[in-house]
Amino acid sequence: MFNHVEVEALPELQTKTIDGKRHYVISEDRCYPSVTTVMSKLPEKVKGLQEWRNRVGDKEADRVSKEARERGTKVHQMIENHLNNAHIYTNLKQYPMQTLWPSMGMFKSIEPHLNKYVDNIYAQEVPLYSDHLELAGRCDCIAEFDGELAIIDFKTSSKTKKYEWLSDYFMQECAYSIMWEERTGQGIGLLVTIITVQDSPAQIFCEHRDRWVQPLKDAINNYSTLVE
Repeated sequence: MFNHVEVEALPELQTKTIDGKRHYVISEDRCYPSVTTVMSKLPEKVKGLQEWRNRVGDKEADRVSKEARERGTKVHQMIENHLNNAHIYTNLKQYPMQTLWPSMGMFKSIEPHLNKYVDNIYAQEVPLYSDHLELAGRCDCIAEFDGELAIIDFKTSSKTKKYEWLSDYFMQECAYSIMWEERTGQGIGLLVTIITVQDSPAQIFCEHRDRWVQPLKDAINNYSTLVE
């Protein structure tokens, strides 16, 4: 059983699309772009995605992207259910069982790591924002990881990842850390990325927030330049 730490609930945030980009509504006169939107505009991400689309074709790219999104949604829900001490299929009963098997296999690869390292859960799927960064997002999990409070982000992938490919993940988690501290006053230095990989063992990457503050600011500046 996972222990949950009682904390003051943060307000829910609504989202809206502005110029085709996802934003969070902070107040009547403030809307901040989502951190995932900002990360998606990194030059290397844009270039890599376009090269992949050119290689496989738009139809296949759309099919693979849709499949990956649906798989990720199911795996994330299973993880959230497990950490909430609930049955992993809670909130997934609308899907035929056979469509859940691939996601269940990916969840099973991560389950031992969750049981071993994660406890004292402060929040899951928590909406956050930063007036300093003028950025918002929804963090997967804030909990102790191997005894240290951490920003924990869950990713799904069809293949194993290399560390050098993950800078956008670390920047995203850095943003969540800054948002959490701004909203609660509680600092978090540890960033943890847990990747469930199809037909392969799960991967865990740990980083420190301070290494990614400047790259995050650079990414925000890049985005601001693009939308001006």
